[in-house]
Amino acid sequence: MKNKYLYYAGVFCCAVVIMLLGVFGYMKYQEGRNVRGQYTFDNTRKNISRLSRISLITPESGEINIIREGNTWKFKEAASYFANVEMLSEFYKMVNNSIILSVTTDSDLQKYDLQTDGDKNISTIIRTYDDENQLLDALVFAPVVDVDNQRYARLENRPFVYTINATERFSGNAVSWLPYPLLSITQNIVEEFEWNGEVYNRHYFEKLLQHSAKGRAIMQILQFIEYYGLTTAKDFVHAYPMARARKAKVVTIAGLVYNLYFYRVEGDYWIRIKLTSTKVPHKEVPAFIRNNSKYFDKWIFRLTEEQGRLLYDLDLPTVKRKS
Repeated sequence: MKNKYLYYAGVFCCAVVIMLLGVFGYMKYQEGRNVRGQYTFDNTRKNISRLSRISLITPESGEINIIREGNTWKFKEAASYFANVEMLSEFYKMVNNSIILSVTTDSDLQKYDLQTDGDKNISTIIRTYDDENQLLDALVFAPVVDVDNQRYARLENRPFVYTINATERFSGNAVSWLPYPLLSITQNIVEEFEWNGEVYNRHYFEKLLQHSAKGRAIMQILQFIEYYGLTTAKDFVHAYPMARARKAKVVTIAGLVYNLYFYRVEGDYWIRIKLTSTKVPHKEVPAFIRNNSKYFDKWIFRLTEEQGRLLYDLDLPTVKRKS
């Protein structure tokens, strides 16, 4: 008889546990559905002052991590270089403003480009962490923004598909988180240009641009120097101790000097940049150098093949000077 009571008691306990699990599961299900009007990054928004890491995972870039060090955000996988402040600003705007507009229980994630594995995965996983490395939010974003600046998203651990807003300029692609352009030197600020020992003052530099297609191409590149990777100067020298640079110098009207060093190593093109000044620069130049040298001094940047080849192999004509 005692065993019989124990048996029924055990069955009752199991039934209660199953019922509680069902209730809990239903509550979690409803919690995932009843989110219309809530902020997409609700926990991150509530703990915005503690946000310390942004993890982004895409099929193209893999995982990248944007890490806060004091008041500065760094791109961990890019040799801890500075993160693009414009993209960071867009991320903060998204966290502060994006809300969930609607919810669907459709479980066909591939239809919404929200699957996170397989050959057809084109989504972006976003995870945010606080200063104790505790997860705040984890979402999956579809890649396409529609005409109303809305896109599909879901919580990483939930099947519900949300329509959210205020994400139009956000990107999880690694290149988007690098500051662009690397340099922007316009023709109107150039006082002197030096290449391979040939010095072109402002007058002759303008003549060069008039009569040399290569010169004009170089000026176009200097207005928007592209790069897609970087390393520390220390690591570069360690890896390629025999690498030799070709040098160029751009002196601006204000007296700011861009010293450019071009390298070609194993088919890749690299640039190193050092900021200096003329003997008597304009008063704003020393402060500009102090504030911006940190972006260049310790780094070497990998150029795109097109720009790198043209800069490294540049052969400008000698300017004939009147005797």
